[in-house]
Amino acid sequence: MNQVKHKLFLFGLLGTALWVAVVAVQYGLANANSYAVGAWHQRWQKDLNQQLTQTNLDVAEHVTRDMLAWQANHPHYQVLAAKQVEWSNFYSLVISPDTANKSLLKKQNLLKAQQFYLRSAELRPTWPNTYVDLAKNALYRQASSQEAMAYLELAAKVGENAPVTLFAYVEIGLSLWPELSIEQRTTVAKALLKIEQHTFMHKGLSQAMKQPQFKQRACALYLLAGIDYVACANT
Repeated sequence: MNQVKHKLFLFGLLGTALWVAVVAVQYGLANANSYAVGAWHQRWQKDLNQQLTQTNLDVAEHVTRDMLAWQANHPHYQVLAAKQVEWSNFYSLVISPDTANKSLLKKQNLLKAQQFYLRSAELRPTWPNTYVDLAKNALYRQASSQEAMAYLELAAKVGENAPVTLFAYVEIGLSLWPELSIEQRTTVAKALLKIEQHTFMHKGLSQAMKQPQFKQRACALYLLAGIDYVACANT
């Protein structure tokens, strides 16, 4: 009897070890694929004209599918999948000369990206970046301004003073300014003032100030607040 129990214990131990090994391999392969997908996105960001080609997109699409096949319930992998859809959408709409029905394709792609973002938010509900991505996605889809602002409110609930939340409130809020309520405008203005108060955010603000509409509305708010921001001197 003791020998039987000992053999059953060994079989159970072996089965557990094999299960752990299989899971470890799955996580390892998914992680390797995620690095590859992220690397492609960085290349495209740095060198759009040379790197964003149909061939490279096809490779990245294949790696993305493998990543999700190995590990579908990882929030970061869902975000990478959404970014991949957005890059593919950009290529089809802006670079490729052969794309037909661009408006329909844009809507379909951005809705697909939204689903990946929503799944990521479900898996990691305390990460403000994902809600910011959803707000930008709503803006790109030309959804209602209230949908975009609702996602920003979710970002603020979990990361009110996070730089990604503050910049999103300012960039998206100022672009939608005529459509916002008084309360929403107040929130946008507060975010802009918080950015001005932290020097480590000034570089990002200077980049945003290169957009004429953004600069005009941001400087108007600074003027109302009595803040002499250097980039507004010539406005």
